Amino acid sequence: MKKYIPVLLLLLIVLVSCHRGKVTTIRTSDNNNYRQVKYSGTVSFTADSMAIEGISPGGFLVYNNNEDYLEVNSNREGQLSFEMKENGNNLLMDEQGREFIAKAVKDMLLLGVKTR
Repeated sequence: MKKYIPVLLLLLIVLVSCHRGKVTTIRTSDNNNYRQVKYSGTVSFTADSMAIEGISPGGFLVYNNNEDYLEVNSNREGQLSFEMKENGNNLLMDEQGREFIAKAVKDMLLLGVKTR
């Protein structure tokens, strides 16, 4: 049993160090629709509400709307990385991806995501 203690402690440290700070979750569901937004850090959208302008360093934003998925992570320098899926299919950061983000941002604002 004692040989498992260091492994358990390491696992606990890894779990605690991931996404430090306050995490906000907004969730709605009705009939066949499920939407969830989870974020940590300060999120800002562009003035026209069409894109994600920034997330504070180390923060993240995850949006789910049934089969649609958007995950945005901010590294230590505040640079954003995006992962997007529409109807379960991966999207690139092209025109279709930007349209997807614009639709997701508008929905997140309707759900009550607080921005600066």
